[in-house]
Amino acid sequence: MGGKLRQTPRRDGERGLLSTPGTLGERARPAGYTLVELVIVMMIAALLLGLGVNALNKAASQRATSSARDGFIWLARRARTLAIQQGTRVRVVLYPDSTKAQARLVAPGHRDDIIAFGAEYNTRVSAGGADSVWICYEARGYANTNCTSAGLPVTVTFSRGSIAARAVVQALGQVEAK
Repeated sequence: MGGKLRQTPRRDGERGLLSTPGTLGERARPAGYTLVELVIVMMIAALLLGLGVNALNKAASQRATSSARDGFIWLARRARTLAIQQGTRVRVVLYPDSTKAQARLVAPGHRDDIIAFGAEYNTRVSAGGADSVWICYEARGYANTNCTSAGLPVTVTFSRGSIAARAVVQALGQVEAK
């Protein structure tokens, strides 16, 4: 079967004899990837993509719950500021209903500010089982504890999936993130 042998240069500078493809009954492999190699690469890419999407969803849930909590805290602080500036009673009303969770700032001569937690942040709100929580700020900036049936302090929980963020309304009307 005398295949043709030819002399080819090697990398180290020595000369050696190598057979040319097809001369000894071997076929040259066509350039490209096999189906098995492509399937393995696609499976690895799908696994990495799945992990990335899961991490992205978790980060979005954390951001949504903390944004909802921060919105509620901002609304309560805005109510306290308006009460001091106007010298009148201003109230924040929280309706933690699961379908239409919202908080509303009600001040005389001021357009109501409303935050719809379900629609804006896709979060659920709970306030210790209360149907509604009222926080009334007096002209000196203190919260009136007689204004709400839930009593103060009240813990408001904002949740989305397994992620939760909390805000606590203290007896004097301060609202803190927990």
